[in-house]
Amino acid sequence: MLDWIEDDSKVPGTNLEQSLHEWKVILALYASTVRREPIEMETFDPPEDLYDQLRLVLGSTVSRR
Repeated sequence: MLDWIEDDSKVPGTNLEQSLHEWKVILALYASTVRREPIEMETFDPPEDLYDQLRLVLGSTVSRR
């Protein structure tokens, strides 16, 4: 977990760029569920209403908190 302290080539777990990429992956998984097709990560720009679209596709089993 603390490999980045000893090795400058490793990224710390709190790296913002890495965290934002990981969040984009989650959003792409949601979009893939909605669209029922693979998502091209390089060009993916999640829509503002992605969560609402996901709720419609999954039905009433998903609740907004």
